[in-house]
Order: sequence, then C-alpha cells, then structure tokens
Amino acid sequence: MFKKIDKVFLYLFLIGLFFFKIPSFYIIPFFKNPFATSQALARIFVVLVFCFHIIDHFFTKNSLVFKKQAKLPVNLIILLFVIQSLTILVSINSIDFLSRYKDIIIAFLAFFDFYFYKKYLREIAIVLLFSIVINACYQSIIVFYQDFFVRYLSNFIYQKHVDLVISKLQDNKIYTDTYDEILIPLLFVFPFKTNLVKNLALYVFSIFITFFSFVSNIRSRVLMLFISVAGSLIEFKRVSLKTIFVITFSMLVVGFLINNVMNYVIGYSFVDRLILQDQLTDVKPINSRLNQIQNALEMGSSNLLGVGLGNYYDNLNSTQKDAITTINRSLYTADQSAQEFVHNVFGAVLAESGYISLIVFLAILIIFARDDLALLKTGSEFQKAYVIAFWSLFSYGLFNPISTASYQVLFWGIRGLLLEP
Repeated sequence: MFKKIDKVFLYLFLIGLFFFKIPSFYIIPFFKNPFATSQALARIFVVLVFCFHIIDHFFTKNSLVFKKQAKLPVNLIILLFVIQSLTILVSINSIDFLSRYKDIIIAFLAFFDFYFYKKYLREIAIVLLFSIVINACYQSIIVFYQDFFVRYLSNFIYQKHVDLVISKLQDNKIYTDTYDEILIPLLFVFPFKTNLVKNLALYVFSIFITFFSFVSNIRSRVLMLFISVAGSLIEFKRVSLKTIFVITFSMLVVGFLINNVMNYVIGYSFVDRLILQDQLTDVKPINSRLNQIQNALEMGSSNLLGVGLGNYYDNLNSTQKDAITTINRSLYTADQSAQEFVHNVFGAVLAESGYISLIVFLAILIIFARDDLALLKTGSEFQKAYVIAFWSLFSYGLFNPISTASYQVLFWGIRGLLLEP
C-alpha cells in the first residue's frame, strides 16, 4: 500500500521542486496573499512528503536508515539546525526570526525529502531542466517587454519578488532567483533519445542560459555559469571535441554580441561590471560586502548564538541602517535588499548563529568536499553533474544572501541527493 502512495508523494515532491525553481506566483489571480502562492503550496508539499516518510519508516524501517559514512554529516546538519533554532533566545525581532526560520525548516525537511527520492535522479533532472524553459520565457518578458511585465504580468507574481525585479531593473539588472546556470552539467549527462536531440538540447539550453546570465548584469550569475561550464567540460571528457568547441565558441559569440549591444543601449555591460569600471555600481557593492563581513565578525562574537536568524539588520547601528527617505519605492527596495542580509554564506551563518554554528557549517562543507571528490571518481554521471551543480550554487552564496527559500531548498536538497545511501 505504501509503495502505491509513495508514487503520489513523489509527484507532490516533483511539483514542489518545480515551484521552488521558478518565480513564485499567485495561485488565485489578483488575490495577493502570501499564503496563496506557488511557493507556499510547495512548502506544504515538502512537509507532507516528509511526514509520509516518517510514518512509512515505522512500518518498513527502511526510509530513515543511514549508512555509517552518512551518519556524521546528517548529525552535523541536525546539530546546525538545533543551534539555529536556539537563536530565538537572542533575537530582538521575533517576527524577522520567524520569517527566516520558516525557510530554514523547509530546507531542513527538503534535505531528507531529496534523500528519500535520491534514486529518481533522472526524474528530478527532467523537472529542473523543464524549469529552464519557463524561466527563459519569464526573463524574455522582463528583458524585451518590461512595460508588459510591470503593468500586467507583475499582478500574478509574488509581490516581494516583483519589487526586487523592478528595483533591479532601475539599475539595469535582471533579478530572477532561479539559478538556471547550475543546471548546465545535467545537460551533458541527460539520456536524450538520440545524440542529435542531445546535442541540440545542449546547444539551445546553454545559449539560453548564457544569454540571460550575461544580460542580467549580475556578476555572481556569470560566476555560476563559468563554474558549471568549466566543471562540465573538465569532468565529462567523453563529450566530443567538436561539441566542446561549438558550445565554447557559441557562448563567446553570445557574450561578445551582448557586450556590444548593452554598451550601445545602456552604456555598460557585464564586462564593465567584471572589470570594475564604475565606482558606484561596480566597486561600491564590493566594499559593502566587506563591511557586512566585518559586521558579521562583530555580531558573531557578541554571543555564542550570534544575533539570531533574520536579525542582522536589526543589530546594525543607526549610521549603518537605511537612511533613504525617498518616495521612490523601487530605490528604497533596492537599498533595503542590499543591507538587510549579509551577502556571504559564511558571514550570514556567523552573524545569525555564532561561531559554533560557523564551525559546524565548515565541518559540513569539508565532509561534502571529501565525499564529492570520491563521487567524481566513482559516482554515476548524474551524481557527478549534481556535484558540479552544488558547488556552482555554493559560489553564488559567497557574494549574495542565502536567505531565499529557493536557494536553501536547492542547496540542502542537492546534498540530500548526494548523501551516501
């Protein structure tokens, strides 16, 4: 009986994953309630899948059995979750704590949900790759039909996401929170029916992802793209030299054209951002991140538990907090999003849950790296692809907030897939 029901929960899991991988939208059009969004529904699916497997465990005694090698990382992840949960004791803003904590809980449960379905690597890849199509259409509207997006499509998208998209547009950036760049390794290993279809999909999807990465003018997206492509070309040597050449040449051509067009249209491009040409848009964000890390070092030492999840901004001094008094909502949203969270995964863990939490997190990463080196030697093609995807996603967290549910679910979810059975 449980095997038949498990199929139903597998589909719920895959649907939930898809909803986390695309921009959150309102399930009921024009009913702008945060509890009536696709991601809210995805959260429910994550909880239901986890509860089902807990119940199933008491009958089959199989679902939650970990091998000895997997027990250490699982125990450390549980310890990290416990420490982060205890930071409620030092939080001065309980609302912000709960806002962050709900995503921490979902990510923690997602880690186990992905582990439960780790034998469905192909099905998970299908869902992730299909999301590229949806996200490409979505970004195309933002890039080419901005007025249509602002006037009409934005009414169907989660308001907080829309606010960030519009605020980034004012700075000539494309924000999506979808991380499509990390999926390129899956294109190299996915078993398409014929080599012709495989190569065509590899070329088309890679060009789509490359185009929107460069157009976004967001450096961390270009970094993810580089790690995914370089890692895939190095690891999957069985790909023909012709395929490697065509992909590399096509991406360089796309990059060259985008650079020229954007310089003509808006006066600068992703290349200008990479070479730090402008003091305000290119250098200032780097200095801001360094200041945030300094703040994190101080907050982490203030208490064994840091300052509490979601409480980084509340613990800044008055001169560091947002001083903008503009009526321009987009400018306020952009400035607030830049200051509200530490734009570094280590700084975020340190500030919000202290040095002990950071040490545990570093230990977890070391174990991940050790296990991944072994997988790159002896693992399946899919496992190798997910390893590259994980570290590509990790690179994004080095320069951006890790607070979004989509990032947390993918980060810990991929680790669940790669966990030793």
